[in-house]
Amino acid sequence: MQLILDHIGILTPSLEGSASHFPPGFTLHEPELMASEGTREQYATLDSKRGPSVLLLEAVQDGPYRRALDKRGPGLHHLGLATDSIEQATAELHRLGLLLHPISLTTQSHGCVWMCRPGVPFLVELYKPRDLEAAEHAPVRIDLPAGSQGGGLIPQLLPNLIVQAHDLRDLTLTIDGQTFPVPT
Repeated sequence: MQLILDHIGILTPSLEGSASHFPPGFTLHEPELMASEGTREQYATLDSKRGPSVLLLEAVQDGPYRRALDKRGPGLHHLGLATDSIEQATAELHRLGLLLHPISLTTQSHGCVWMCRPGVPFLVELYKPRDLEAAEHAPVRIDLPAGSQGGGLIPQLLPNLIVQAHDLRDLTLTIDGQTFPVPT
């Protein structure tokens, strides 16, 4: 089974506010309105193509992202993992302690499964892309604001990904050696 960190979903109150902090070396794509999700979304990709994209999500109407923003606040929303076998990946993540999120009853028919764990402040999205190309696994570190949990299961999941809490206010990403805060 192949499992690749494809994107890091960040829930933010303002696309423009968060996008303005990306360092040189990232391409910010045009924002898109996703009416069915109730979001405006914008991808940022590393120009070197090494490592995952960052997906900024702004809740603009009622829906799952607005509920998540109201419940947990801005910050890391999900890790998007591409796989060649949703069934095997789901079983492996379940073995590591993740549970199938109820929304998966709706999204599974579209080739997407969401997993969660009580006490972990982000979700894991599993999906099978049309073409799963072998991506370079650049090192990625996600520093969550103080008091956050959930990094313990990640080393077992992807060896090139570290998720840890730190004493700063902002979520901080390090992708392929570039470190930058993502104000939320």
